Amino acid sequence: MVYLSPWSRTACTGPGACSSRHWPTTWQGRGNADVKCSIARKWLWAYLEGAAPARVQRDIEAHVAGCPGCAGELAAVRALDQAVTQAVLDAPTPDLTGTILAAVAGEPVGRSRPALSNGARRWTWVVAPAGGIAALAAGTVVLSLLARLWLWRLTLAGVITPPPALTRWLSQTPAGWLARWSAVETALAGAHAVVSRVPAPGLLAAGLVLALLQTWAVARFLAYWEDGRAAGNA
Repeated sequence: MVYLSPWSRTACTGPGACSSRHWPTTWQGRGNADVKCSIARKWLWAYLEGAAPARVQRDIEAHVAGCPGCAGELAAVRALDQAVTQAVLDAPTPDLTGTILAAVAGEPVGRSRPALSNGARRWTWVVAPAGGIAALAAGTVVLSLLARLWLWRLTLAGVITPPPALTRWLSQTPAGWLARWSAVETALAGAHAVVSRVPAPGLLAAGLVLALLQTWAVARFLAYWEDGRAAGNA
């Protein structure tokens, strides 16, 4: 801390370094109140830290007690000193950077996964492929049934004449499905013109939805597979 002398360009450095030669000898009778305020305010930091000589401390204390302006200035200086002190206390410790880097270096790479027991790891390798294969098989069967029913509807409506190979393929459709579909087609047979103009967007939309579900099932299968591999490597 540097305390400027009120009488010259010289400076006092450090507590106790200032001497009374920087202080007016005849303080009590020196000039008017404005001159005293100007001198006192230059010594407020030294007064606040107790670095001014004893006589200066006493004179400033007496002056501040009877001068509201200097008392307010002293309060502002004291508040600033407290704020600076608190900022120093709140500053991070010198080893904070090293602590953070050490913590980051110790973190596992990638998303954290719960630890699996050996039994759970073995079941993960079994369930993940089985679930994916089951989803693919179910999707294939349902898509095959939808395709057969769609071709069967076009055949009944007279839109297409299937070749013998296609007829044999359609005949392999389960009887229960064909019976239900034939009942629907029989109910619509009286309005052949309407039936023949009805496209198959419903079946196509159903196939699209099923394809999306199948894609989701494959994605889940791959996710389980990756989890199983990660758990096995852990």
